[in-house]
Amino acid sequence: MGIVGLLGHIKPALEPVDLRRFKGQRLGVDGNVWLHRGTYACALDLAKGLPTRAVENYCRNFCEMMTRAGVKLLVVFDGRPLPAKEPARRQRTAKRQHAEHQLEMCTENIRELEAQLHEGTTEEEEVREQLEKAKRGQEESARLAARVTQPMVESVMRALRQLEGVEVLRAPYEADAQLAYLARHKKVDVVVTEDSDLVAYKLPRVLLKLDRHSGAGQLFERERLEKVVHEKVNLDEFTDDEFLQLCILCGTDYLESPKGLGVKTAHKWMGRLKRGLPEGTLLAGRVIRHLRVHEKSITVPPSYEQDYERARITFAHQRVWNGSLKKVVPLSEPLPDGFADELDDLIGPPLTDAEACDWCTQGYEAPTPFSFAAGGGGGGGARAGSAVSVQRRGGGGGG
Repeated sequence: MGIVGLLGHIKPALEPVDLRRFKGQRLGVDGNVWLHRGTYACALDLAKGLPTRAVENYCRNFCEMMTRAGVKLLVVFDGRPLPAKEPARRQRTAKRQHAEHQLEMCTENIRELEAQLHEGTTEEEEVREQLEKAKRGQEESARLAARVTQPMVESVMRALRQLEGVEVLRAPYEADAQLAYLARHKKVDVVVTEDSDLVAYKLPRVLLKLDRHSGAGQLFERERLEKVVHEKVNLDEFTDDEFLQLCILCGTDYLESPKGLGVKTAHKWMGRLKRGLPEGTLLAGRVIRHLRVHEKSITVPPSYEQDYERARITFAHQRVWNGSLKKVVPLSEPLPDGFADELDDLIGPPLTDAEACDWCTQGYEAPTPFSFAAGGGGGGGARAGSAVSVQRRGGGGGG
């Protein structure tokens, strides 16, 4: 889902760019969008359980387009289900189940219409029109019903490892958090995504809406947030944590926004109530209390403060793979006090080092930390004769 309304709100901070601008740099890519879009081309085959390589081919072609522009890639995929996203996951499952039901109805309708044409009918033209409409409905339902499975992810990972200049990594849980970790630790120069969640982390550079044919995209740079002004407050005045607080107020996969609260209103009150904020006070908490008492057009649920804090913890402290230490670590430390008993229910259970290494790199030896210095060629700086140079075509990811 991303952050509701955020990309439209920060439009002044976006710059049209060409992928070739990043020649010689290392880009961290959210591979999940590719997986889902790849299913569009083979949705009916997937629905019928037929073997297909369409998803692999889609991801491979996207990688090849990018590497032709002279960039190195680290493609990151989602890992295990994050407990905090269970409500959103249930909603998506319900939508898929509805689409599966629609698919069955369309398929049965197609059979009946084709039977009518086979047997002959005086209304052939009308039946053919109905048949075409039913086929379009079948295709659309199949796309909505398609799901990405771990075997599919692993198949794509194996395919992409064969490409020159491409490394892959499966996150312990969410790819967004893993990419944020890589960017913060300068393991990648730019993050490529369609998801505004990564903008919420206020990363230095995020490339959005990358066109797979032309290589054109929209570049977000954190220093350009000063161009986003509302009620005389620009977004660059917020600290990284305050900006994240604002984004969570707008609505995320972890927590829906209060009914009636949009990004502009959240921006306005975050800016106004930031003035004179006592040290150690959560700015969003102050905003929530104000909205509950003074903004009657906004409905703040009774448990919203507690739910908000859980969402903030999930965003800030998710478990990510540290390729240097070869272990899973929190995105941000220290972990919060007071949530020890339910922390695993938010950010997922911890993984042993061996379990995490096998899961994240799929059994391939990850490149050494030396190869992950971003800038001036990204991940291509392995020394001759090292284990990294041997793995260059088939290495795992790291950081």
